Amino acid sequence: VLVLSGFIGPLPELVTGSAGAYGRQVVSHLLAVGGLLGLAFVGLPWLLRTTSLGDSVRALAWRAPWPGSVYRAHVREQWCRTLAAQINAGLPLAESVQTAGAVTADARAAAASEAIVQAVAAGSELAPAVDATGLLAAGDGMMLVSGERSGHLVQSLEGLAAGHGDQRDRGLRAATMTLGTAVSLGVMLYVAAGILGGFQSTNNELQKAFEEIERQTPYLRP
Repeated sequence: VLVLSGFIGPLPELVTGSAGAYGRQVVSHLLAVGGLLGLAFVGLPWLLRTTSLGDSVRALAWRAPWPGSVYRAHVREQWCRTLAAQINAGLPLAESVQTAGAVTADARAAAASEAIVQAVAAGSELAPAVDATGLLAAGDGMMLVSGERSGHLVQSLEGLAAGHGDQRDRGLRAATMTLGTAVSLGVMLYVAAGILGGFQSTNNELQKAFEEIERQTPYLRP
């Protein structure tokens, strides 16, 4: 949609201007779109990975309702799935929890994982230790309790991971639809503005031409 708008928006230039002017506008638009996409998919991820801005954005995502909820679901899905895989492989619980926190690349999840390890080392069960950190959503603790006490902790963690993964995917679909609608409306306004601007420019050129004709041929005036 963004690329096609670069070809459609400047179309009035073919009428009021020239093919060269139209081509220049198309090229400038495509360069702008390329720069925007490069910034969104290369520059911004690099900035979030290598600067403190990423930590600030992730911390804000834990407090924001939406799209913060999508990010929280993603972190929880990664944490639960990694912890289930580590425990299923026979690794110690403390090491498994720390690994799960590190895999998320989230400072809050990593800090919560360390707090869980310390609580378990002090004699707490896993579910209450996780609940105390607020890392997982309300209600997840009950599933952990049942899994831990029944000997099916891995299955409980995998179920939580699947639930949070579904929530993340639904949020991403909603975000994609919202962004697509906003981009489409923006492109429609851009194209409409270009067409109206072309009509206005044509009208101005015709008005100037008629005024020049009247100036040079005064005998035609009534």
